[in-house]
Amino acid sequence: MNRAMIEIAVQCVPHDTADVVAHHARLQSRLSLTRCRAETYTDIGLLCARMPRLKTHLLRGMLSFDHLRLLARSADGIRPDDTVAAEKALIAVLTPRRDKQVMPGPRAMVKKILKAVHRIDALARPVDHTDPEPPPVSCAEMIGTTESGLATGTVEPPAGIDPRDCGTPTRRVSVDTYDPCSTAITATLPPEEAEEVIAVLDAVCREMSCSRADGLLHLVRGTADVSVTLNIYREINSEVAATSGGHWLDAVATDAFMERVTHLRIPGHDATDTYTPTRRMVEFLEGVYTSCTFPGCEVPAAKCDIDHVRRYNHEDPDSGGPTDTGNLHPLCRSHHLLKTLGWVDATKGSDGAVMWSSVDDGRTYVTEPTGPLAGFARTSFASRATRRYRTVREHNERRKAVRASQQAVLAAARRASTEEAPF
Repeated sequence: MNRAMIEIAVQCVPHDTADVVAHHARLQSRLSLTRCRAETYTDIGLLCARMPRLKTHLLRGMLSFDHLRLLARSADGIRPDDTVAAEKALIAVLTPRRDKQVMPGPRAMVKKILKAVHRIDALARPVDHTDPEPPPVSCAEMIGTTESGLATGTVEPPAGIDPRDCGTPTRRVSVDTYDPCSTAITATLPPEEAEEVIAVLDAVCREMSCSRADGLLHLVRGTADVSVTLNIYREINSEVAATSGGHWLDAVATDAFMERVTHLRIPGHDATDTYTPTRRMVEFLEGVYTSCTFPGCEVPAAKCDIDHVRRYNHEDPDSGGPTDTGNLHPLCRSHHLLKTLGWVDATKGSDGAVMWSSVDDGRTYVTEPTGPLAGFARTSFASRATRRYRTVREHNERRKAVRASQQAVLAAARRASTEEAPF
């Protein structure tokens, strides 16, 4: 079925001089499609015509229509000279690393494409809500200024525009008072800022044991005091970072978030003797996976349970699965229950991949980690040695600084004790 969609899309490729409206109307009537579906088939076909190697790869049939719809516009900003490099990058993103691997969900795929295209050309990065807004243009910039700095004219706001309604497609608040019994307040924000707002709002709800609506009122009235930690994941040599929700930021947005960083931490594998993983372990797992590891599930990892792949033995912990990051993964509540009831079984590879098997039909599927820390899901001896080296060095640097401070205080006290009294 997925292969057939590619073949249909190839047949929908128009001539360069064809009229857009007429072409889509022709597809609608011939294939009984909606206009939106006709446009999508055309975009997929144009992408295949531009990147023939990618078309051959897509004919393997691993992508659904939702995947293809998002993929179709991913090369719009690619320069002709970068087409080959972009095609290679897209194929790399869409190539499974192992047999029976399940493709990531559409949103997870888009995040990987954004990062891959950004590496080739930042200006070709597909349009996404994580793109920062352009800086606002002042009236003086629009109408120009004289050498003295005075504006050369006056600009009145457009008639009928309420300043309270001003905003952008990715950042605005709208108020709907149509219903006499209630008012709908809708906030539209870029994903990384929305993630921040939701984290604070949910923290208020937990603290006050209330609904989100009541929590929002507590925030507005200033009757709640909570502290929230937002995790930003960034490789040392990378100019971009990602949020714990898996939203990749460009260099400008990354710098804006990095200015707010209060603590730095080198993430890595960890373990604990208790059943419940530590907060540090949970944050590492959220950075590795970002979502539920069940095939096709996109529930955010922050809303998932942390499941022991090998069951934890409460009566004899030493004989059961350990509570370490190598034996843990995020599972949404419904799929966690499915695994607990024995309908599916899971095993975890050393590289973080989770192999799922179904009890009723015996089929197996593989999900790969897709988060910003996916490359750190596996600990090699080299990386462990590096982490141990850094840990020892940092410990001794702090120890040296403390000793130097103590010696300075002691020296000052000795000088004060040897000085003669002024009377």
